[in-house]
Amino acid sequence: MRRLRERISQYGIGVRMAACFIGLVILPFILLAFIMFYSFQNYTVNNLSSTTRDTMAAIKSEIDVLLEQYESMTMTLYYGGYVDRLAELEEGGRAEEISGVLDGISFPDTHIHALYLKSKGQVYHSGATYDEIFDAMEPHEQEILDAGGKCIWYPTDEMRGSADQKMYILARRLNSRDFEPVGIMYMVLDEKFISEVYSQLTGGYAEKYLTDGEGNILYSAGGQKTGQIDLSGIPDSKRSGAQEVETEDGGSVYAYSKLRSADWYCISTVPDSEIRKDILTLELPFIVISVVYLLFLAVMLYMMKKSVFRPLHSLKKAMDDYAQLRPVELEPMGSGEFRSLAEHFSDMTERISQLMLQYREEEEEKNRQRMMALTAQLTPHFIYNALNTIKWMAVLNKQKNIQHLIESLIYIFRNAARVDDESYTVQDELKLVENYAVIQKARFMNFELKTEADEDCMEYHIRKFLLQPVVENAIVHGLGRGQEKDGEIRIRIWKEEDGLYITVSDTGVGFDVEAWRKHPDTSEDHTNIGLHNVEEIIRLEYGPPYSLEIQSKPGSGTTITYHLPLISG
Repeated sequence: MRRLRERISQYGIGVRMAACFIGLVILPFILLAFIMFYSFQNYTVNNLSSTTRDTMAAIKSEIDVLLEQYESMTMTLYYGGYVDRLAELEEGGRAEEISGVLDGISFPDTHIHALYLKSKGQVYHSGATYDEIFDAMEPHEQEILDAGGKCIWYPTDEMRGSADQKMYILARRLNSRDFEPVGIMYMVLDEKFISEVYSQLTGGYAEKYLTDGEGNILYSAGGQKTGQIDLSGIPDSKRSGAQEVETEDGGSVYAYSKLRSADWYCISTVPDSEIRKDILTLELPFIVISVVYLLFLAVMLYMMKKSVFRPLHSLKKAMDDYAQLRPVELEPMGSGEFRSLAEHFSDMTERISQLMLQYREEEEEKNRQRMMALTAQLTPHFIYNALNTIKWMAVLNKQKNIQHLIESLIYIFRNAARVDDESYTVQDELKLVENYAVIQKARFMNFELKTEADEDCMEYHIRKFLLQPVVENAIVHGLGRGQEKDGEIRIRIWKEEDGLYITVSDTGVGFDVEAWRKHPDTSEDHTNIGLHNVEEIIRLEYGPPYSLEIQSKPGSGTTITYHLPLISG
């Protein structure tokens, strides 16, 4: 990879840009185009499969309704009690009455061509005459009797209608109240009740069929196709679905839906060759668009070479000359930004000498400023040295109080001048507060400072001057600048799983927290801007859930609770 980068870097920007266009624009476009074309092709097939499956489900639903309707018609003999009468009739008795009932069943529906009822050797008939019906149904008679009253559908080629239509026979055993066979009823229907359903959903590539459970074609929509369809790939557990099946002519999409009332399937086959034939009609426009796109890219590369790469090459040569401190005169070239760039480069070469002079003057000025800053640093050191001299004079004169005050003041000054805020710890802040208390106690002499801190909390980092303003507030406002006697300020530090906790409590006069929050900068009796500033520092420095909680009432002292993060390191 490194050698490849070094080898590419040897060529000019024009060659590299052309390579980038080919590798990052042209080739990805061609690859993406083929992927999109292939994806669209698969999407079309899948979408057509889904649509065909839904069509078959709709056809199946309508045919199911019709089959159940005709099956319910056979129950008419039960509703009128005619089945029980059949069991009681002698041979040939009341035949006209039974035939009249059959006429009432078949007359309203034009698809019912005939009704036959065979009982005790007697045949009752309504509608057209089909002498061959009993010969055609004789092989199935035992199956009908064994069904025990369940309706069974039989397609038959032996019986044909006036337009050479295939006929369907609905057979059912009639039972007495004792569930004894009384007779067999045959309903003869033409193929139109199926073809009318299929004719509502025709068109497209799909070939629609009605088959039996073994795949024999019972009905073919839009044609006279006969034979068998392979149903071996259809799972027995699924009543509807779609799948791609490899066939000799290149494969097909099968959509199937099984009827509830009969062991028949509504089948639709969509040959892949027909689908892809229309999809391939998009191939020519796709190729034309791709060629035009590539031509536009080629023209764009040529324009970039003329308008970008050549001016860049000239500008690079001028810069190389100027790097060798040779005078350069760059003539205006190109247009737009490149012409402006050449003009600015010429102006730059003319002004560079002036900038060098200005740079020298600025460096001299910076040096003078550094000397002034070093001189200013002598002042804090002079204060520390002067305070140290006073401290040792107090030591020599055995003035312990003055010595402690000066030591505390020195520590406060040094702590304020520290710049290593990131290494500032709880221990540093606690020591600062103790030294501050020494000075204030010498001034007011009315309080004691007590601290209680867990050892494992001392090395956690906190922001500098986070406790001191609260302690100052307790001394100045809580204890009334010496007016409150025998006061106590207590600091407690501990940690929990969710952070570091610090409380600063005093036995002072307290204040109304709600009133202070409404006017935090106007109350002269109780507080100050210090508490508000500490709250803002915690909010800005640490954010939620860390905070400062203030608990106080007039006459009951004040307790300030810090919730801070555990920062170590």
